[in-house]
Amino acid sequence: LVLCSSLLAYGIWYSLIHRHGVGSIAIFVLLQPFFTLLASSWLLGEHLTLPQWIGAWVTVGAIFIYYRECKGVVVRSDRS
Repeated sequence: LVLCSSLLAYGIWYSLIHRHGVGSIAIFVLLQPFFTLLASSWLLGEHLTLPQWIGAWVTVGAIFIYYRECKGVVVRSDRS
């Protein structure tokens, strides 16, 4: 199960990088701890503390602000 999900995740990741360029996609790697935190809460029943929630939402908010501010900026790779 872990091997299949890892292969699927990396397949999707590299497909997105190929399609949109690394500059447009790289910021989303910062969402991995957020989704890991949510998964540990939902799947494992972990109790999340207030600092964990604050850190998670600060990260999501920063990514939102980054993309809102860079809305008109197009980052492309040098490939033809």
